[in-house]
Amino acid sequence: MRTALAVLMVMLCAAGVMAQPSPADTVPFDHWAYDAAQLLRDALPNDFAEHVPHDRALTRYEFAMLALQATRFSLIDADAAPARPTAPQAAAVWRRLAREFLPEVQNACEDIMYLRRDHYDGAPPLPGPPTIDSALGDMATVMLHQMPGDHWLYPEVQRLLWTAPGLKRAAAPPEDRHPDDTLPFEHWAYQAMLRVAPIVFPSERDRAMLVDRAVNRWEFAILASALFRKLLQAEESVQDPEAVEITWALLALEFWPELEDMEATDAIRRVGEDHWLHATAQRVLAIVGDDGREGM
Repeated sequence: MRTALAVLMVMLCAAGVMAQPSPADTVPFDHWAYDAAQLLRDALPNDFAEHVPHDRALTRYEFAMLALQATRFSLIDADAAPARPTAPQAAAVWRRLAREFLPEVQNACEDIMYLRRDHYDGAPPLPGPPTIDSALGDMATVMLHQMPGDHWLYPEVQRLLWTAPGLKRAAAPPEDRHPDDTLPFEHWAYQAMLRVAPIVFPSERDRAMLVDRAVNRWEFAILASALFRKLLQAEESVQDPEAVEITWALLALEFWPELEDMEATDAIRRVGEDHWLHATAQRVLAIVGDDGREGM
């Protein structure tokens, strides 16, 4: 009996390995990724549209390259930003594409060799070289890590780096920033603020005061601190707690010096192991180089 069970387990494991997708797999036309690529094509007012084929099915590798192409175009072309009302939607669609084809995004630097050496067991033969610019290669995840903080894609890039296995989110704040520095309206923190404002400020009147003026670093740190206190109190009242949790983490990393100045970091260090925020708090502390001890 035990032998039969052992054989069955081996067969199931082997089937799981065989079922892993290959970069050369063709994505069926009814997959949502085609609509996502079309949305990005319409949102990016530049030559990106030329890289989105219309007359054939695409492989997983090609969809990964589309996500990276959108990133590259948006970095090198000042006119590549979508209209402000549609930017958050386009950014969210980009992250969904990148997350869906993450293995191919992470291995894009291996380029055609990555496809040809049958990287996954049971991968079908390569149908041909990728038609989407494979020159991105070495720029792949490096490009994601170097995304400027005021770029419209920055929040979703950071969310991808935070949640995706094997991708590390490294904080590299500028040395000359000051708590009184006002952030430009293009900065990702404003979108984060709108996302979490209903949690921190239940009153619509209070929330309306946030969107009519520029906000400085100190004020954003206050927002991050207030959000953390709210999250410590109750999880049930938060809609989509995982997304809010990640948003708080990115705000805390961005405005960590200001949080330290207001002694708001001690609460982060004191989060108990049985609390749902513990793992996120510990990761934030690890990224900023904090050993997790309470402030003296």
